[in-house]
Amino acid sequence: MNDTLRLLSDIAWKKQLEKDRQEPEWRQLNERQEQMLTAFQQKHWGNRELIDQVDQMLDDVYTLGEFHGEYQFLLGLQMGLELGSLDCLAGGGDERG
Repeated sequence: MNDTLRLLSDIAWKKQLEKDRQEPEWRQLNERQEQMLTAFQQKHWGNRELIDQVDQMLDDVYTLGEFHGEYQFLLGLQMGLELGSLDCLAGGGDERG
């Protein structure tokens, strides 16, 4: 990926994250996740091996989710950039046929 595409991607991801964090549903889910994590850690505090395994599993799941989300986003961004470079979309004609 070139630097321009990476820069556009980073800007768009940050703007989307800011927008998502303002949504009530996102805040509720985030609060629920934090409560569940705290309850799990309190319940299994003495079992360090289990906590480490669950932590690694969650890291892997989140990483996969981010990878798939970023891949789909970058694919859409690349398609948009390529479609924008087509002659018929450059404003040089009537696209309605």
